[in-house]
Amino acid sequence: MGDELNNYIERHRTWQNNTINQLSFANNFLLTISIGFLAYVFREEKNIQTLFDKSIFNLLTLICVILAIYEGILVIISRLYDFRISRHISLVRKRFYNKMRNEMVKTLPHSDFPKPNLCVRVNAIRKIIFCKVEFLTQREILKLKEKKLNMERFNSLRELSNTLGIISWIGLKFQAIFLLLSCIFFVLRILF
Repeated sequence: MGDELNNYIERHRTWQNNTINQLSFANNFLLTISIGFLAYVFREEKNIQTLFDKSIFNLLTLICVILAIYEGILVIISRLYDFRISRHISLVRKRFYNKMRNEMVKTLPHSDFPKPNLCVRVNAIRKIIFCKVEFLTQREILKLKEKKLNMERFNSLRELSNTLGIISWIGLKFQAIFLLLSCIFFVLRILF
């Protein structure tokens, strides 16, 4: 029975790594295509003034491709902070486990969080860009069970990491949608 469980654990780890790698590849691919498409749109028009004068489709193409690039950059930033915070959470768990090895309670909570709404997601982006993320020090980790404030900060980091992961997936979807829309508007510009 233990071998089967280890097999499933290893499968989960493999698919988790594949998912992370594919998300990175998809984001990089879409971002590269978006930047290249933006350069192509500007190359097609020799004068920036004519870019806006010819048709509404020019403006819509430009707006959508810029939004696709913006979403790609947002995905990169949120993923970097998500990985950094997740690494810290793992370190906290390891240090906590080492300290509590001989006691009854050896693990920290693994509960899921509800899907964050738009305000929570915007606040998470604001926090990682404009504020300092408060990581737990080694001394605070050793006093995690004793001090409720430290546990609240730990759970806050877990929730922020969860939110940033969701932002990454939503951002990738919007990045693809905006790139597709920009291509559609560009084709409509050519046709009309």
